Amino acid sequence: MSTPERQAVEKFLARAEDLDDVVMATVRLLAQVTRQVALIEYPVNARSTLSRIEFVDLSDSRLLIVVISEQGKVFERLREMPQDPPKKIS
Repeated sequence: MSTPERQAVEKFLARAEDLDDVVMATVRLLAQVTRQVALIEYPVNARSTLSRIEFVDLSDSRLLIVVISEQGKVFERLREMPQDPPKKIS
Protein backbone atom coordinates (compact mmCIF):
# COMPACT_ATOMS: atom_id res chain seq x y z
CA MET A 1 0.00 0.00 0.00
CA SER A 2 1.38 3.40 -0.92
CA THR A 3 1.90 6.14 1.65
CA PRO A 4 -1.02 8.27 0.33
CA GLU A 5 -3.31 5.21 0.36
CA ARG A 6 -2.28 4.35 3.93
CA GLN A 7 -2.85 7.96 5.04
CA ALA A 8 -6.28 7.97 3.40
CA VAL A 9 -7.23 4.76 5.24
CA GLU A 10 -5.93 6.13 8.56
CA LYS A 11 -7.92 9.35 8.09
CA PHE A 12 -11.00 7.32 7.15
CA LEU A 13 -10.73 5.13 10.26
CA ALA A 14 -9.92 8.02 12.61
CA ARG A 15 -13.45 9.39 12.18
CA ALA A 16 -15.04 6.21 13.51
CA GLU A 17 -16.04 5.97 17.16
CA ASP A 18 -16.51 2.20 17.23
CA LEU A 19 -16.54 -0.91 15.09
CA ASP A 20 -20.07 -0.27 13.84
CA ASP A 21 -18.98 3.11 12.48
CA VAL A 22 -16.02 1.51 10.70
CA VAL A 23 -18.17 -1.22 9.15
CA MET A 24 -20.92 1.16 8.00
CA ALA A 25 -18.48 3.64 6.50
CA THR A 26 -16.57 0.83 4.78
CA VAL A 27 -19.75 -0.53 3.20
CA ARG A 28 -20.72 2.94 1.95
CA LEU A 29 -17.24 3.48 0.53
CA LEU A 30 -17.21 0.06 -1.13
CA ALA A 31 -20.57 0.78 -2.78
CA GLN A 32 -19.36 4.16 -4.02
CA VAL A 33 -16.07 2.85 -5.40
CA THR A 34 -17.55 -0.20 -7.13
CA ARG A 35 -20.91 1.39 -8.05
CA GLN A 36 -22.48 -1.84 -6.85
CA VAL A 37 -24.70 -2.71 -3.94
CA ALA A 38 -22.66 -3.53 -0.85
CA LEU A 39 -24.13 -5.62 1.96
CA ILE A 40 -22.86 -6.62 5.35
CA GLU A 41 -24.02 -9.34 7.65
CA TYR A 42 -22.94 -9.52 11.27
CA PRO A 43 -22.61 -12.91 12.92
CA VAL A 44 -25.57 -13.68 15.10
CA ASN A 45 -24.71 -13.77 18.77
CA ALA A 46 -27.94 -14.57 20.57
CA ARG A 47 -26.37 -14.57 24.02
CA SER A 48 -23.30 -12.97 25.43
CA THR A 49 -22.00 -13.19 28.96
CA LEU A 50 -20.67 -9.99 30.44
CA SER A 51 -17.13 -10.24 31.76
CA ARG A 52 -16.24 -6.70 32.70
CA ILE A 53 -17.29 -3.04 32.49
CA GLU A 54 -14.85 -0.20 32.90
CA PHE A 55 -15.54 3.51 33.19
CA VAL A 56 -12.62 5.73 32.23
CA ASP A 57 -12.84 9.38 33.24
CA LEU A 58 -11.27 11.27 30.33
CA SER A 59 -12.15 14.78 31.49
CA ASP A 60 -14.78 16.66 33.49
CA SER A 61 -17.24 16.16 30.65
CA ARG A 62 -16.12 12.99 28.84
CA LEU A 63 -16.48 9.38 29.94
CA LEU A 64 -15.25 6.26 28.12
CA ILE A 65 -17.29 3.12 28.80
CA VAL A 66 -15.64 -0.20 27.93
CA VAL A 67 -17.68 -3.43 28.01
CA ILE A 68 -15.93 -6.79 27.58
CA SER A 69 -17.80 -10.04 27.04
CA GLU A 70 -16.67 -13.53 28.06
CA GLN A 71 -16.35 -14.27 24.34
CA GLY A 72 -13.72 -11.53 24.05
CA LYS A 73 -15.79 -8.90 22.26
CA VAL A 74 -14.98 -5.35 23.31
CA PHE A 75 -17.49 -2.53 23.01
CA GLU A 76 -16.46 1.07 23.59
CA ARG A 77 -18.67 4.12 23.92
CA LEU A 78 -17.60 7.70 24.44
CA ARG A 79 -20.14 9.84 26.27
CA GLU A 80 -20.31 13.56 26.85
CA MET A 81 -21.48 14.20 30.39
CA PRO A 82 -23.45 17.23 31.56
CA GLN A 83 -21.36 19.81 33.39
CA ASP A 84 -23.90 20.29 36.18
CA PRO A 85 -24.82 17.25 38.28
CA PRO A 86 -28.52 16.32 38.24
CA LYS A 87 -30.61 17.88 40.99
CA LYS A 88 -32.08 15.66 43.66
CA ILE A 89 -35.85 15.38 43.82
CA SER A 90 -37.14 15.69 47.35
